[in-house]
Amino acid sequence: MQIALNYNDSLELLRGAGIYGSPADVYGLLMGLIAGGYREDGRDFEELTLNLINDGEPMPRNARTWQRETVSGIIEQYLSGEGMHLLLPGDGSLASERAAALIELAHGFITGFSLRKNKKKDSELSREAREFIRDLSEYCRASSEVEDGEEFEETFVILADHFSSGAQICFEECAGNLYPRAHAGEDFVLEDDDGGAPVKLSQERENVHNMEEAGWERKTRVSVQDND
Repeated sequence: MQIALNYNDSLELLRGAGIYGSPADVYGLLMGLIAGGYREDGRDFEELTLNLINDGEPMPRNARTWQRETVSGIIEQYLSGEGMHLLLPGDGSLASERAAALIELAHGFITGFSLRKNKKKDSELSREAREFIRDLSEYCRASSEVEDGEEFEETFVILADHFSSGAQICFEECAGNLYPRAHAGEDFVLEDDDGGAPVKLSQERENVHNMEEAGWERKTRVSVQDND
């Protein structure tokens, strides 16, 4: 499932509503808040998003609709466990713009997830979640001054995939118990289409995550060194 809003449409809508955070930053923030245990129907979620996205001011109706639909899509994707759609500039954009948006996405997620509703400390998170947050923090320090080319495309895919799988881990661990189809600290499960007993996802997702994690760590280390 992919949200039917692209980056440029979202940018135009947010700017028209007087919201000057980038779509990637806002999207990452929403991903982080949801993974941190805030339900979209909670008053605290509404207050947080208004304060963090629009300085506490009410948002125009179209921006509220965009946020509501975006949040619903994010939750649906978390519950599917099949990977997250990331709101980033398209392939035709400059490499520097895409790299900058990925950094903004990481920054937004860290901001939202750091406000975890269950007040769980970083030291109480799983090793995988702690490593993912550490990776995001390192990537936020990386330079967005990159060049177009095959190497960038490969790196971009690795980083985006790692972001997707890492955010999923955070959601399952800190917010899964809020939803009937996800259980924090356990294997993620989905009910089959016929309403039968839940079934475990394959081991393949964990294997892919480990590969992506290794690639992310290697690439972010190089990026941070180049920026020093």
